[in-house]
Amino acid sequence: MGENLDQEEEFVEEMEAATPRSPVDAAGEAAQIADAGHSWRFQAAMSPPALQYVARLRGLEVAPLSEPFSYCELGCRNGVSSNVLAAALPHGSFTAIDPKPEHIANAKRLAEDGKLQNIDFIACDYDALAEQDLPQFDYIVLDEVYSAVSPEARGAIVAFIDQNLKPGGLVYVGYNAMPGWTPMLPLRDLMMSYTSLKQRSRIEAAAQGLRYLKYLHDNQAAFFRANPGSVRFLAGLLRQEPTVFADEYLTDYWQPLYFSNVAADMSEAGLAFCGSSHVERNYTDLIVPKEYWEFLDTAENEIVREIHKSLILNEALRRDIYCKQTEALPKDQQGRLYEDLVFGANKLEKDIKRELKVGQVNIRLGGGLYDALIPIVAQGTHSFAELLKLSEMKGQDPRALQTALARLVASGQFRLYAEKAVEAAAPETPRIASDFNRAMLRERLLTDSVVHLASPVLGNGVAIDLVQGLLLWGHDAAGAEGAVDHAMDLVTSFGMPLQARGQIVQDVSRLRPVLEQQTAVFHNTSVPLLTRFGIVEAG
Repeated sequence: MGENLDQEEEFVEEMEAATPRSPVDAAGEAAQIADAGHSWRFQAAMSPPALQYVARLRGLEVAPLSEPFSYCELGCRNGVSSNVLAAALPHGSFTAIDPKPEHIANAKRLAEDGKLQNIDFIACDYDALAEQDLPQFDYIVLDEVYSAVSPEARGAIVAFIDQNLKPGGLVYVGYNAMPGWTPMLPLRDLMMSYTSLKQRSRIEAAAQGLRYLKYLHDNQAAFFRANPGSVRFLAGLLRQEPTVFADEYLTDYWQPLYFSNVAADMSEAGLAFCGSSHVERNYTDLIVPKEYWEFLDTAENEIVREIHKSLILNEALRRDIYCKQTEALPKDQQGRLYEDLVFGANKLEKDIKRELKVGQVNIRLGGGLYDALIPIVAQGTHSFAELLKLSEMKGQDPRALQTALARLVASGQFRLYAEKAVEAAAPETPRIASDFNRAMLRERLLTDSVVHLASPVLGNGVAIDLVQGLLLWGHDAAGAEGAVDHAMDLVTSFGMPLQARGQIVQDVSRLRPVLEQQTAVFHNTSVPLLTRFGIVEAG
């Protein structure tokens, strides 16, 4: 026992020495956290097309995507999601709110660099939302905010939704959820208690706390042996930067929530659960193993059914949609809700898989209907009404077509489009079609290695990785002949390690052969899709 205590004391001394006591003041720490990578992430699940699609799947009548709308994001961080969506949906009016002035300053800078005119930003605590003179909104969204704030702030958010959501409006709530977080809670509480007496910044406390947990794991603490789920959580945490852990988990009020509690809170604002913004989550047969289906059918109501599903799936994160309209259209009238929905492929036809795993279930997208549908939609966008009129769809049950489209969307290979794409040949020398997307590449590509560009055709963001982003940037600035040279000039002048395809690139000169090899992929795969999405045009 004495040897173990001595070993721990030596470890703590080493950890103390390894954790620098830099004189970071509150403003400095706030700036570091505000610039952390996770604060720049984009959430496609919050887009109006994604929210609308789920609402219509539930039989709810909502306004067409082509009509003007108002959209509010609470907890926008550095404003990436709201800015990308504002650029993709210029007929919408966007308001982005965050309690941290540093976040709002970054969000405003991105909007100004991208020349956006349809978005406003407000630095405001959630407790002070009622004091803001704000209109009513068609959409109110908040991602991983609700489980990170005080009970009083959650009450203020619910009151804001109650007062500021239009009748028929939709709310998106993404939050850390139980029971999936159960293995991690003791570790988080242990870190909080261990670091609470250390006079350090939150970032330093996070780095020290993670080392402490690693020490316990490496020395085979009984907790880790008895809870293998905690080992997986710890492995994930150790891959994150301390700034991420500090901002998301080392806060006073962070608490994963049960679905039933969030649903009860939303009911106080007159909202009913509508579904998940992840389409597959709304189909039991796509995510739940077959042996549970009969049991789920015995649930007395939808709330109970969702509670069961959370437990079966061990969910640690939920992305739920609520609606201020509780009555669905009668079944015989719901068909008209799909008529104007536009569907298109997310991949080229050659890359669409017919067998794949969605959630915990293996699915097969084959057979007569799929064999006819996939080539049609892969070659161009079609509204649901147009698909039904095609000779290839003659005799098909509309409900079977709805289900097939939903399964293809759930697989990540089809998606809902905000408008029909204008099919055009991919340009030899692609140019970026908007100032905003140029600003996104300048602002974040070299730092984040993956950025989301605004697609006016999808009404959403499209992810592009470092290699394809550099090639796009190079073609836009220097044409096909100078694209690789321009990209290499960018990475050389950046002066910091880059991450490409999950690997840290210390020697940037090694990127040149990768860029040269990937140029053909860029022209044959990326450019046709980016052209379809309205992100690039002919130079």
